[in-house]
Formats: sequence, C-alpha cells, structure tokens
Amino acid sequence: MLRSLLIALALLIAAGVIFKYAFTVREVNLEDKEACLSRDSVRNQYIGKNLLTVNAQKEEKAQKQKNSCVEGITVTRKFPGTLQISVKSKLPVAKIDGTDLLSTADGLVIKKQITANIPTIYLSNAKELKENSTITEPAAKFALEISSNLLKSDYTPASVRIMGGGDIAVYSTGGIIALFTTRKAASQQVDSLQSIMTKAKIDASKIEKLDLRFDKPTVVFK
Repeated sequence: MLRSLLIALALLIAAGVIFKYAFTVREVNLEDKEACLSRDSVRNQYIGKNLLTVNAQKEEKAQKQKNSCVEGITVTRKFPGTLQISVKSKLPVAKIDGTDLLSTADGLVIKKQITANIPTIYLSNAKELKENSTITEPAAKFALEISSNLLKSDYTPASVRIMGGGDIAVYSTGGIIALFTTRKAASQQVDSLQSIMTKAKIDASKIEKLDLRFDKPTVVFK
C-alpha cells in the first residue's frame, strides 16, 4: 500500500515537473514586417511561460487591444516550447502634408518609412497631430476611407483635399479630379469611379473630372 502511494506520488511529481519545464516557452518567433510590435517586449512577455497555458485566441485579442497599429494577429503554439506570432500591421493610406507623419484608414497617425506610393492629405490641424494620436474629424476620416478604397482601384490618387460642405476632392497622378461627398458611402462612390475607369481605360487620358456626388456620376472630358 505504502509502495503504491510512493509510486503515485513520484509519478505526480514527475508529471508536475514535465508540465512546468517540458513545455516552457523558450523561443518566440515574431513575424512583423512593419515593426508594429516591440520584439523585446513581446519576447519578455512570453519567455518562461508554460505553452499549455497560452490561450491563442485570448492573446490575439489582448495584443490587438494593447497595440492600435495591429490590424490582425495570429498566435500559434509549436510544441514543445515555441510561440509563433504573425502580425499584420495597419498600413498608411495617406501622407499628412507638412509633417513626417502618415495616417491609416481608421485615422491612426503613424511615423515610419514607406516605399508604397500613397497620396498626400491636406488637414487644417496637421501641425497639432502627433505619432499614435487619432484623427477624429468626420470629414478627414471619410477622406482617409476614400483614399484607402482608391488605392485598390485603377485610379491612382496623388492628393486629397477636404472642401466645404462635406465634399472631398481627389487629384490623380494622371491629372483627373474626382469629387466625392460625405453624404454617400465611400465604397459606393469608389465603385462608381472604378466602373467609369474600367469602361474608359483606353481613353482615360481624356477625362478631366469625375463627379461622384450625385445619383448619376458626371464625367467631364478635356
């Protein structure tokens, strides 16, 4: 009887040791091309933890809440002791005129080197903005949404200006002016623009202005 108890106790202790040390996180692989997260901070956060206690779904949610630059994140446990973290950062959709700052589609102000061609947005309060602050002015946020949608279209925006009365003027690299309104959905207006650009692809150089503010878009030729 005593022998059985001792064996059971030994097995229990062995199981505890295995649980504590065999699955200890010894390596954290962070894939983060835009350097949204601090590599050292992430490593220090997880090294030494037990891999079995790391809830991937919970950690993904926590990282997104703590880091506003994160658009998506995947946390994968690789036994016995590796944590794989892949980060998709929010990408800038406009350069803020007169500053070395950029803005993402949701108004997050960031500061980093980029190689992509994105338009310049002109904001009345540009000098007041700082890294990690958020653009909240409704017309400015709408203009950023327009810019984000245009970057996926055949229309290449060069600059974005906020006009009076809730209108947004966008100037393309090809010299085409596109007028938008905050009174209609951004995606709906960009879809209309894309449809026009697709139909006029051969003669797009002849277009001077696209007015998307009304139910029926207006095209002005040179």
